[in-house]
Amino acid sequence: MTKPMLLCVLLAGALACGAQEAHAPIFGGIAAELGDFVSLPPTSSPPPLRPVDAGPSGRLDVGPGRYFFIPPSGENRFVKNHVMVHIHLTVEREEVLRIAGLLGLSLITSQEIGLLGKAVYQFQISSGASVADVIRDLASYPIIDGAMPDYLYALSEDLAGGSRPREGDKDQYVLE
Repeated sequence: MTKPMLLCVLLAGALACGAQEAHAPIFGGIAAELGDFVSLPPTSSPPPLRPVDAGPSGRLDVGPGRYFFIPPSGENRFVKNHVMVHIHLTVEREEVLRIAGLLGLSLITSQEIGLLGKAVYQFQISSGASVADVIRDLASYPIIDGAMPDYLYALSEDLAGGSRPREGDKDQYVLE
């Protein structure tokens, strides 16, 4: 890439990021004889980060990038002896099963989600511990990215009055 092209790319990037007055520092950052770009301090401060514990109630604060949710008190729409666990694909399955054995968990099923680089495991709690206690215990293992109850879902129409077959407009199905 030539020096003028590099300069245009850098200027366009600075303007696209909203730094309209950044052209002077960029010119100063290019060494004329070498053509190298010298890093400059940012012209504006980054947006503030949300605290790790911000979000839904029941989230355990175990660090950034790790998501552990215990069921709120009074919540009963989950399987009482199941837990869902999210783990990075680089973690060996044998290690996951070893930790599960230590916590009294039995593997029901697992699914790799390659696009996310994660595997989701569904475990049955065979030790008799509560879902909340198992999730707290799982949070103590750094290789585990997250855990949550195995929630049950229902359509709101089913809750409102049962399900009845829907009928469409009969005229839309007429062929001529």
